[in-house]
Amino acid sequence: GTGTGTAAGTLSTNANQIFLVSSQRELTQTFGTPTFYTDASGTPIQGYELNEYGLQAAYSFLIKLSRTSGNALSEFEAAVGDFPEIVECYTMTGTMDYMLKIVAKDIRHYEQFVRTNLVQLPNIGEFHSHVAVTRIKDTTALPLMTQL
Repeated sequence: GTGTGTAAGTLSTNANQIFLVSSQRELTQTFGTPTFYTDASGTPIQGYELNEYGLQAAYSFLIKLSRTSGNALSEFEAAVGDFPEIVECYTMTGTMDYMLKIVAKDIRHYEQFVRTNLVQLPNIGEFHSHVAVTRIKDTTALPLMTQL
């Protein structure tokens, strides 16, 4: 395909820096419009590792806390809020307590984040890491017509 896969503003000078960006517009204003890898017809290749500003956002992390009484849940939830790499956090039913969606540049950065940050949090009893291989569907559209 064509394209570089990264935005013009994604430079080595701003690598390893944390940027708090609150919207797609602000992301584009800060780093420029990304040039996604495309197929022969010019259609962006969805799920390609270098798309979306060079970040692979397909890591999920399931956590079971060693204790859930007292302040354990609120302390964990507050700690999760301190990491910009964690873009989503859900409580779960079943055997695990939480599911996190983590954004990282690549699998090495993801592993480093998990080892140096997540598993160091107090009260982590068990965790499982999952890596998506191919993005089949990714939408923010709500199924309103089927729910009325």
